[in-house]
Amino acid sequence: MKTFLLICCFLMLLSCGHQNTTNKTDAPEITTATVEEVSSETTDIVPDSLSNNTEDDVVESLNEIRFDGWGKSEWLDNDYIRAVRKYINEYLNGNICNPDLDEYKDVLKGKFVVYEILPYLAGGAFIYIIFYDNPKYIFASGVRSSVDEETREVYDYYCGGLRLQTSECDITQEEIKKAIDNDPELKLW
Repeated sequence: MKTFLLICCFLMLLSCGHQNTTNKTDAPEITTATVEEVSSETTDIVPDSLSNNTEDDVVESLNEIRFDGWGKSEWLDNDYIRAVRKYINEYLNGNICNPDLDEYKDVLKGKFVVYEILPYLAGGAFIYIIFYDNPKYIFASGVRSSVDEETREVYDYYCGGLRLQTSECDITQEEIKKAIDNDPELKLW
């Protein structure tokens, strides 16, 4: 699997896209995409560095190390998501200042489900979340991490913030509950 980047893993929760104009009715699914597909969608971020590997035939990105061997369960339960939960808790406790979130403070007090998670070209994961009690809002967060190339250890997860992506999602609490009931790997954070 080293010849291709495992670059994108989408979890489509149910009926709502991460853009205001999207109204999907498809069931949740996980798909993969190539670097070119992801790059064309996220051109405003700086690419993650490549490994310092000096072999001519193998150059591995740090995201390849970060997400090597990840399957559905790893994408739905990981330290990137935990970093988002920690960021939200720190914000709610007054330890982090983010004026963009102040009007959504009541929304952030609830639990969320991961709507979509994919490798972040700046190094780490980009995560879209929906709060169970207020599912019309989708929030987005980029979470970075460090990589020890020799040991292949991933550490120092850092949530760079949280922002509102859309407030026009048409998913309902019942749909979220049904998705969680049908897929034991989905959970509320």
